[in-house]
Amino acid sequence: MGKRFRGGNFKDIYYSFPQMIVRASQNARLRVGDVLGSGTVGTGCLLELSTTVHRWLQPQDVVELEIAGIGVLRNRIV
Repeated sequence: MGKRFRGGNFKDIYYSFPQMIVRASQNARLRVGDVLGSGTVGTGCLLELSTTVHRWLQPQDVVELEIAGIGVLRNRIV
């Protein structure tokens, strides 16, 4: 396992999913099967850290996102 750079908790999101749905549906028709994403939680984006904390992702780096009780999404940069 590599170094953990950031963590967050979904309970700390700024807008609730009902609020996001209201906003998304103002200019588009939402249909069954549409997927809405909330983005990263907290400071879950390397862009927010700057290259003084972590370099840009390189080929062969592995990025893992975990949600307790659901599982881990693991991807290798190619």
